Parts: sequence; C-alpha cells; structure tokens
Amino acid sequence: MINPIINKIRKKEEDNSVSIGIVGDVSFHNIDIPSIDFFTPLISVMQNTDIVIANIETVVSNRNLLPTKKQGIFLKSDPNFLKLLKKIGVDIALLANNHIDDYGLDGIHDSIEALNKEEILSFGVKGLEELSINKKGISFRLRGVVTPYESDEFLTSYGKSLNSIEMVESCDASHLIYFIHGFDELYSIPFPWRVKLLKQIRDKVLPAALISGHQHIYQGYSLGEIPICWSYGNGFISIDYHSKSNIDATISCYSVLHFDKKGCYQIDEYYYRFSQEGISILSEHELKKVLDRVRKGSECTKIYEQNECLWEEECYENYNTHRFKQNIVINFLYDIYRFYRFRKQIKYIHYRYMFLGYLKRKWGINLYKLWKYY
Repeated sequence: MINPIINKIRKKEEDNSVSIGIVGDVSFHNIDIPSIDFFTPLISVMQNTDIVIANIETVVSNRNLLPTKKQGIFLKSDPNFLKLLKKIGVDIALLANNHIDDYGLDGIHDSIEALNKEEILSFGVKGLEELSINKKGISFRLRGVVTPYESDEFLTSYGKSLNSIEMVESCDASHLIYFIHGFDELYSIPFPWRVKLLKQIRDKVLPAALISGHQHIYQGYSLGEIPICWSYGNGFISIDYHSKSNIDATISCYSVLHFDKKGCYQIDEYYYRFSQEGISILSEHELKKVLDRVRKGSECTKIYEQNECLWEEECYENYNTHRFKQNIVINFLYDIYRFYRFRKQIKYIHYRYMFLGYLKRKWGINLYKLWKYY
C-alpha cells in the first residue's frame, strides 16, 4: 500500500466529511485489459474513498467507428476496461477532454452507454455539462470544460460536443468542483498564462476546488481556501509520453480531497509509477525527487515573474533536448518558418513555447507578445 503525503489546509470543523479521489488520464488504447492485480498498491485507498472521479481520456467502444477530422492521435478502448475501473472503486467519469470526440457523436454515445452499463456516472459533454451528487448530507456540483487554446484537436469539438469555459455561479448549497482540460503538455512548471486564467476563474466562480488537466505530468496543488490542482497528470495510460519530455510522465499521483460542509480542509497525495505491467510504489529517492519538482512548480505560481522565469527555463531545456536532437540548423530554421506562418492561429502551442522560451533564454529575443493568448 502507498503511504500518503498529507497536506492540511485547515482544521476539520465537523464530524461529517466526504473524500473525493481524482484519477488522471485513463486509457487502455491498443493494449489487453489487465487483471485487478495491475492496481494492487492503489486498490485499498481507492475503494475506501467516498467518491472517485477518473478522466476517461479515450472513446469507449468496440464498434468500427469513423474517426472525426482532427489534429493528433485517436484513442479508443475496449469497454471491458470499465469493469476493471468499477472494481477498483471508480464512481464517476470525467469526459471533458480532447479524445472523447475522436470518433464523433457516435463515439461519445457509445462511451456514455458503456459507462451507464457499468453504473459509472459521467459528465463534461453537451447535455451532461454538470453532475450533482449528495454524499453523507454534503452536496457537490461537478462541471467539466475544455479550452480551445491548445490546437485544432480541441477546436473540432469546442462548442459542438464539449463545454467551453463559463464563469458559472457557485452555489452555497453545494460545493462546485470545476474541472478544466487543455493548454500545454509535458511540462513540470505550470504554464504562466494558464496560471493567470485559473486564478481568474477561481476568483470569479469561487468553486470549492479547481482541477486542471491535459499536461500528462502531475503538477500538484496550490493550497488555500480554494485549492487549485495545476495538473492531475496521467492516471494509467497506454501511450508513451515519456520520450517526449524531460520529465518522467510514468510517475503520477492519486489525490484525495477531503470536504466538510465548509469546503476542502485536507488533500492527500499517493504517488506511484505506472507501466503496462502495473502500478508500483516509488522508492524513497524517487519520491523525494518528484516531491521537490512538484513543490517547486506549485510554489512558483504565487509570483508571476518567478513562474515565467522557471517556465522559460524549462522551455529552453526541452527545446535543446527534443528539437536539437537531430539537425540543429534545419530544426531552428523550420521553427522560425512555422512560428511565422501560424502566428495568428491556435496551433503547435507545445513546440511554439519551446521555441519562444529558447529564443528569450538564449538570445534575449521576446516574441511572446506576437501571440494574442499569452
């Protein structure tokens, strides 16, 4: 069993409380469904959490569906994996992500039908924007949205199948937990513009918690009266992201938020590593290393200039590592051309920021202002 890292926000004020677990991106695309032993280190804690929410980063269907027109890869998983999720304690599926629409409305309908068959509730698509639940006398509203600021992959579904960002009103009678999916990928430092937007949503909507995802790297929480999860990372996903980042994307975290009627008073973090063989416990050295990284990232969000500086530093390192692996001159000239061509479009944010961070860090050239979303 994995020992938790306990983060106390305040003293618990009532005997009655509800625990809500957050599982990051889940997909069993192109792999056999494992046995329940795959999850052994996490089973006990998940089954003892009152409500477990998982981001289902895949279409769930065994039909031969036509893919939609989009940028990026297409993910589809056998519905049988939901039986496994149900056994380990998953109660609710978050569908607000960039893969639930990979096979159009047919894929969304198949996914919801498969979830209903396993008695797993769902939310985050048109018609299922929110989910209201009550546990132990405490009410919750769950809302899932996507942002169009990432790429065409989001724009295909934005406003059609998935929900856009809205400054919805919070309700005193229930805790609003606001999930938002999008922006940058594969960074340990939260993207400064995303930090700014999430803080605006927090201050205007006043949710009980704000949960962000899509980054594939767990980025931890900023603790406070309204906690913000900068990225829930991967839960257990069959796609190899590790080779695309300097950060180990196979290390993740199952987080548990504890609520009383006043709000969230404690967050527990269960760090683990996943592979196609299963989930394993981190060594003390691995845990210390990842905790240092997560705390560094979440701490820097308090000061914008520090956040921006560390982000640019990571952009510079990633660009050096991944874009300059082969031919430095060709890649550099190609990125200049690509940046100019697509400077007014919402494309290539990941490589664009590697490139912009590299230019600013290496040569002192600041081109961020040419992109309207920064």
